[in-house]
Amino acid sequence: QAEKILIRPADSKALDELNRVIEAAVMSWKLPERVKRLSLPSYRYDATDFRALQIIIAVAGDKIVGVAAWEEADQKEAPQGSRALLLHGIYVDPARHRHGIGRLLLLASGPLVLIVAALDDGELGDFHALAVELGLDVLVEVHDEAELERALAVDATLVGVNQRDLVTFEVDHERAVRMAA
Repeated sequence: QAEKILIRPADSKALDELNRVIEAAVMSWKLPERVKRLSLPSYRYDATDFRALQIIIAVAGDKIVGVAAWEEADQKEAPQGSRALLLHGIYVDPARHRHGIGRLLLLASGPLVLIVAALDDGELGDFHALAVELGLDVLVEVHDEAELERALAVDATLVGVNQRDLVTFEVDHERAVRMAA
């Protein structure tokens, strides 16, 4: 029998538990341990985030197993007449990957950003195909030529270049220009 998953808005009482899910998810990413450890604080939420963000959780029984957060984008950043969201992240307890929780959170959140450096080829392809199937807009973020090739291999049509190297945190302002050539 399939596990029943409830999607509901988060509240500040759930902060500790939802941050534990986020930490577990971030620490499972295929990035150097140093990068994960140094970046983890920027992924955690606190009570003030509830003023600017919409945060939802996926609950199985009495346990939080997934988290998604986003904010409304400025109308100047959206196509005329459209509503746009800035997705802060979708995080699933690693023990529950591939159980449809990310899909439920994705459906509730809207447009999607996929960071190639954080995903293996299978995850990148699966998430991109799912989002396209659901009719979501997908921005695939790359930071070097190898990641661009991986993005193009999944037929990404909207690719953004992060000029910050996720390993060294150095910013190369010419990176996007070189990659576009």
